[in-house]
Amino acid sequence: NLDFTALACTCMHPNTQTTQMDQRQLLLNAISLNSNFSAVYAGLGFVTAADETVQLHDGRVLDKRQLLAEAIHCDPDYFLPYQYLCTILGEDVVQLRDGRELDRKQLCVEVIRCDADNLNSYGILGCLLAAGETVQLHDGRVLDSKQLLVEAIRCNRDGSKAYRLLGLALAAGETVQLHDGRVLVEKQLYVEALRCDGKYRDAFCDLGAVLAADEMVQLHDGRVMGKKQLFVEAIRHDPDLAVAYRSLAELLDDDEDEKVQLPDGRELGWGLLQWEALRCDPDCGEAYCELAWGLSEDAGVKVRLPDGRVLDCAQMFVEAIRCRPDYSEAFLGLAKVLTDAKTVQLHDGRVLDKKQLYVEAIRCDKSKSATRSLVALALTLSPDETATLADGRTLNSRQLLQEAVEGAAPPSGPFSNSFDHVPFIKRHGEQRALHRAIAVNDVRAFAIQVLRRRLEPGERLDLSDGTVVEREMAGSGSDDEASSARKRPRRTKQQQQQHRYELRPRRGRTDGS
Repeated sequence: NLDFTALACTCMHPNTQTTQMDQRQLLLNAISLNSNFSAVYAGLGFVTAADETVQLHDGRVLDKRQLLAEAIHCDPDYFLPYQYLCTILGEDVVQLRDGRELDRKQLCVEVIRCDADNLNSYGILGCLLAAGETVQLHDGRVLDSKQLLVEAIRCNRDGSKAYRLLGLALAAGETVQLHDGRVLVEKQLYVEALRCDGKYRDAFCDLGAVLAADEMVQLHDGRVMGKKQLFVEAIRHDPDLAVAYRSLAELLDDDEDEKVQLPDGRELGWGLLQWEALRCDPDCGEAYCELAWGLSEDAGVKVRLPDGRVLDCAQMFVEAIRCRPDYSEAFLGLAKVLTDAKTVQLHDGRVLDKKQLYVEAIRCDKSKSATRSLVALALTLSPDETATLADGRTLNSRQLLQEAVEGAAPPSGPFSNSFDHVPFIKRHGEQRALHRAIAVNDVRAFAIQVLRRRLEPGERLDLSDGTVVEREMAGSGSDDEASSARKRPRRTKQQQQQHRYELRPRRGRTDGS
């Protein structure tokens, strides 16, 4: 008359007062009375540690996975052992008694076959699928990750995680229709997540990240918040959330004197917010990198970190690379502060010079950072010198500049494509002019001018993106360095102020840390 299901559920309940040994012995005794009851094997698998084995009364010795596989063998339509296996399985597969080998995705599909309203399995399966990937369920439906998360919301309209995960899955401007007919965009899904859980720190951060700088959003409790308030609210619910401090620091990036008040009453500026991020997460590569860039104009300044270490600018870039070995910004910054004759040793033992650091920056990032790094590497090469990139190609200065121009994204931003780099290059040299071009978001135009300087008089280059770069014949009556056939617009007052600002060295923002 033993109720095996009740026994198994009692042993798996988190509030049970029995010890693990008591639970295991009760379940072993139950198996000796009925060796074909799925729930008991599932319960025994649940209380058994990953590195433990259990000897049954029939002499068999089974580990955690084998116990759960035995539960499936006893009842192939019982969802719980499939679900437990899914939670403990990594990238490998589990072999069932019937010979099938299932990975996590396939286990989730089995859970849904047994329980069509299983919220967790829809959510987990939605997270496991890559962008554009689909999965076929046993009922014939073929669903992608977003459709699976919509199903999870159907199963539980108040499931905060499903709303947030669905928001993360949407592209900018994309909408999704729920089963109740509502059509929501990304930020509305985060608002729904906060309706379900008003202390959901990650949803506060995600909502803050997608809002525009001056945009406000109203939550279901009536509060109206902007980006800064949302990140502060995330810190209220988790004072050790590194990403919230980092996000607040980014909002203050253009104003060195501005501070933000935290829920505990402290008022912190840019540097101390980065410092707090490192207190919460000593492996926060972004915080190391940002602090290092803040000090890059004054390499002698050092910062005492939360763990007591005192590091200079270069050492913090090295720490950023330790945290993120493919961090292009950190390689680029480290190359900037390293003198031509010096080398630096990374945590993986490699000793790199300035040129090799630029090569690493190019390897790590094929976007705008690669454009900057290609140009920076080109400026370090003499006319007859070459550099070998990570992909094996050996390029000279002209070829690097040409690749930078052809691969650069179209100019964007309030100050991009609005400055004549030629006079500045003549007065201050190419290295300093590059820093200015980065500051005003005009690296592509700068690269064109530098490439033109490397052409022979009268030479013309037709690039693959349609850009024509040419250098006029000497003595033609026009400025040999001038941009051919491109008339620049007059600067606005705002652009003139930016032009004056970027010539000043950026202060190291330590905020007293």
